[in-house]
Amino acid sequence: ETFAKLRTYKCNLTSQSIIIDTVELTTPYFDVPILGRLKDKTILELSDGESSPQFSSYEKRLKIKDLREGVDYDGEFSLVGDEFIGSGSNEKPAKLIMKYNNMPLFEILSTNFQMDQKEIIIRKARIKMLYSNGDSLTIDDAFFYFDELNREISITAPNKANIYSPFIDSYFKLYVYAPKLIWKLNTATPYYTYEVGTSQEQKVASLQSINYFDAKLFDKFKGVSGIHPFTIISMKCREIKSMTFTEASFATMLKKTIEQVLPEIVDMAADGFLRYDSNLKLIFINPKLINFSDASSGKIDYDNILISPDFRIIKNDESYFSDINDEVKSTILNEIAGTNFRKQKSSIYASIHLDDNYLRINEVNQLVLSKAQKTIIYPDSSFIIMEKNRDIRFSGWLNAGKLEIHTSEAKFNYEDFKVKIIRSNEAFLRVKPLRKEDGSEDIQMQSSLSNLQGELYIDDPLVKSGKQSSNSKYPFLQTSSDCFVYYDSKDIEKGAYDRERFYYRLGLFEMDSLDNFHEKSFNLSGELVSAGIFPNLSEKLGIMNDYSFGFITNTPNEGYDFYGSKTKYTNKIALSNNGLQGS
Repeated sequence: ETFAKLRTYKCNLTSQSIIIDTVELTTPYFDVPILGRLKDKTILELSDGESSPQFSSYEKRLKIKDLREGVDYDGEFSLVGDEFIGSGSNEKPAKLIMKYNNMPLFEILSTNFQMDQKEIIIRKARIKMLYSNGDSLTIDDAFFYFDELNREISITAPNKANIYSPFIDSYFKLYVYAPKLIWKLNTATPYYTYEVGTSQEQKVASLQSINYFDAKLFDKFKGVSGIHPFTIISMKCREIKSMTFTEASFATMLKKTIEQVLPEIVDMAADGFLRYDSNLKLIFINPKLINFSDASSGKIDYDNILISPDFRIIKNDESYFSDINDEVKSTILNEIAGTNFRKQKSSIYASIHLDDNYLRINEVNQLVLSKAQKTIIYPDSSFIIMEKNRDIRFSGWLNAGKLEIHTSEAKFNYEDFKVKIIRSNEAFLRVKPLRKEDGSEDIQMQSSLSNLQGELYIDDPLVKSGKQSSNSKYPFLQTSSDCFVYYDSKDIEKGAYDRERFYYRLGLFEMDSLDNFHEKSFNLSGELVSAGIFPNLSEKLGIMNDYSFGFITNTPNEGYDFYGSKTKYTNKIALSNNGLQGS
């Protein structure tokens, strides 16, 4: 029950409103009555949308524990009709704290809160989500909405022309460009999604490494003068040792009027380069702007990591597959149908798993780890798992230069800039043609490496951009266990070479310069186990003319035992996808 106990007061019967300087308000929000000022108006006196009575507390800072279950409030307090109005100053905004497992998870700051029994609405909110290790996810000028019935909050990023300002995540070290973050109270998975009514063409988000550099985006802000504005801003920040400017000082720095510079400020804010407080008329430069300026001039390194969860429906125009046989076409069309069905059943770009500290990113078609070293992940499970500081667990194809590995379990380590191949199904080389008559396009080899495990070193960890790498051995592969080449395809002697008894075993090896090795000089060391046809042969494996792994050698003068008998074989031995041949 909510009511006000009136003390001594005077009433002017000629006025249509009553103002009482001191009342005691009893409300479920506080354990004891609080003092404040009460104003009541007649219906005729109320303006459109205005409610009465109106109570304002004398105490300028009040703390309300469990304003809702799991929600605390800290700020000024007033009641207008049955609506709770929370407020604060620019210097000391009001704060809403939303808890998970009895610990603060979300902090929402604003100068104005609107609340009733059904909802909480906050415009231009500064929001922080706290990770257990002290890192945070932040966004400014967001729209916050709490639905009491569904016990769910939604945080909508500010946007200009459908370009959303980013959520900044210091745990995963990402800028997340997505329209909304949703969290159902007491659950462990806040998630990013799109707005209701979003068109199919716009159902794609962007997760960028905080070290990502986009030359086209940088050039977007290039002015008519010779010096890029980011360069000017970066130099000024270092000179004054501050990242904060007034509107006037920012305009003066760029030699423009405030009216001229305001559209640029809004555009830079939309792309996450700065934060603009229109109330305080202050500009806060984000590290992203400094990093872009330094990366463009070569002062710092950068990376290419940009992840795009893509929920756009794939068009399955059958005319695209007119040159493909019916069986393959049917498989492709079924895969497209399955992917589209999955996209229609979900709307979650990515979900944060608070208890296990990872980010599940959905509907990722590809992820470029290095443009310079041609290293790309093509997930086959429709999602990837990101851990702290951009480490990524995945399964699918990993391409590095001429090497293509189909992994069933792998992990990308951002700091060391390498991929640990924990389990793989097969690995192919896609090589340059050995003969002119084979054309000019790269050709996938007919043989593969099985059971390949090890580490793929993408590039020098200090030069992730690949711009200044002086070590031509990258990318390179180091294996950690034996792997095998099998010849049991039905196309080779009708499957006569059983993989249990006939195989080429490769011991530990290193394969470097994966993007530019020379096909004719390529070789790997190991031994052929030939199901007893010959003793084990330690011949180096190379790329044969039929684009399989194999070798051509001559027996020693004394020959080799043949099928374990006293018979000796003395002549040439050739291994390829034509089988094991002699002459």
